[in-house]
Amino acid sequence: MELIFQLILELIVGLFAILIYGTVDRPKHPFWRNTLRGFAFAGALVLAVRLIFPSSNISTPSFLNALWGLSFLTVLLAEYDFGNRKLAVVSWISAAALLGLGLWSEGVF
Repeated sequence: MELIFQLILELIVGLFAILIYGTVDRPKHPFWRNTLRGFAFAGALVLAVRLIFPSSNISTPSFLNALWGLSFLTVLLAEYDFGNRKLAVVSWISAAALLGLGLWSEGVF
């Protein structure tokens, strides 16, 4: 069952990446890539503020959180193949920093 969910998630992210980035022979306009990157990193910034300051009462709708997650996951996975490799490394580092912030806010270390 877990394998089915992984395949479905990979299919969704792959289709979303092709929709935003295009294919190798027919790339999309850079506006779409830059918009996705900006939206994804804005969501990561909001999450970081929520984790650092849990009493800040920042609340966002669930669908916006899901969209932020999907866009950040797309940037994490598709940026290396279709986009800029330097931005892919930055997104991986920011994902690791968010994971560390999440563990820190839960008191793991």
